[in-house]
Amino acid sequence: MVTWTQEQLREHELKTRRQIQSAEPEQVVRHEPLAEGKRTTQGAPCIVVRVKSLRSRLLDPDNLCAKSLIDGLRYASIIPGDRPEDIELTVCQEKCGKKDERTEIEIDYRL
Repeated sequence: MVTWTQEQLREHELKTRRQIQSAEPEQVVRHEPLAEGKRTTQGAPCIVVRVKSLRSRLLDPDNLCAKSLIDGLRYASIIPGDRPEDIELTVCQEKCGKKDERTEIEIDYRL
């Protein structure tokens, strides 16, 4: 067992505080896309994003929105943008058992 004096304890706390304050956080969001927003020869977007919702109870079509998923892909730099000229988006849903509920996101990069 180690016993510290009050002064040693204060010194350790100050040192620890300085280390925590000086530590730089790791960059979580990248600003450069992983895939450049290139176009195919026909001028169509080269990235196709398909979102498939598998649920035991199907949603009304107006409640089946993939906006937050697409924004998340954009913020994570998996897709360069979410404008119509950047991606082709398909959203659909299918009925499944309660234990099999999930959302599948498929991304195809056309060359």
